[in-house]
Amino acid sequence: MDKKLYGRPAPGLKVRDPDHDNRHVPATDAEYPRTPYWAGRFRDGDMIASVAPASAKPAAKTSSAAGKPAA
Repeated sequence: MDKKLYGRPAPGLKVRDPDHDNRHVPATDAEYPRTPYWAGRFRDGDMIASVAPASAKPAAKTSSAAGKPAA
């Protein structure tokens, strides 16, 4: 299971981040820890899940011999 959630607040909502002095989260996509608080925000529809950009995803493992993907 992925350890992070990625998304943004639902349109018209402001969601507070308990890990950052309860400041509102940005209206743009961002990464959040998979905690009961954030899972609840996504489950309740306060946050909208989105796909993390390619730079945030781990790189595919490659074989050191030819640079081909590992089997």
